[in-house]
Amino acid sequence: MGSPEKEAGRYKDEGPANNATIPHEFWMDRYEVTQEQFMVLMDSNPSSTNYTSDLPVNKVT
Repeated sequence: MGSPEKEAGRYKDEGPANNATIPHEFWMDRYEVTQEQFMVLMDSNPSSTNYTSDLPVNKVT
């Protein structure tokens, strides 16, 4: 996490760089999750945009 101090375009709040371990399994897909897919799974849509089925879901924590 974070970025090296000499990385081009780096902002001051992007450091220091640290290693991180995720202590549990998680799924990752090749493509972003659409609002429609999120609605089917979670029955809610936290997106800041109006519901648009083919746009990626956003504001997910």
